[in-house]
Amino acid sequence: MELNDKEYIQRLEDRIYCLESIIQNVSEGVFFTDHECKISVFNPAKEKMEQINAGEVLGRMSWEPYSHSNIEVSEHKRVFDTHIPVINAYRPHAYVDDIPVYIYYSTRPVIKDGRVLGVYTVSRNETILRELLYAIVDAVYKRERKI
Repeated sequence: MELNDKEYIQRLEDRIYCLESIIQNVSEGVFFTDHECKISVFNPAKEKMEQINAGEVLGRMSWEPYSHSNIEVSEHKRVFDTHIPVINAYRPHAYVDDIPVYIYYSTRPVIKDGRVLGVYTVSRNETILRELLYAIVDAVYKRERKI
């Protein structure tokens, strides 16, 4: 079945809408920079873990929202330039009230036909993992004590 232009565009729009909905609702932080290294996606999970409002970072260069970063140390810029991903890293990615927020993350380039379209990071906050661990330990303790 061949689609006409209008149907094809509608399917593309629907697919983009679905992908945007997924990104906005996953529990992992998603951060995407375009070919100029400007932030174009900063989802609610990322906002929560770094306590940064997306409205304050969208359209800015990837290193600008972070006081500890600049173009020379920008991971997104380095991944864009080298095409080499950073897999399963763990480091303070943001600071809240001068306290480091440690995050597990991977940063990868989006490559099409040998050309980098952008770079994205998917991250998990250790605080969420710690809360889950504490909940499990508490549940086991209560079960053992029959509380």
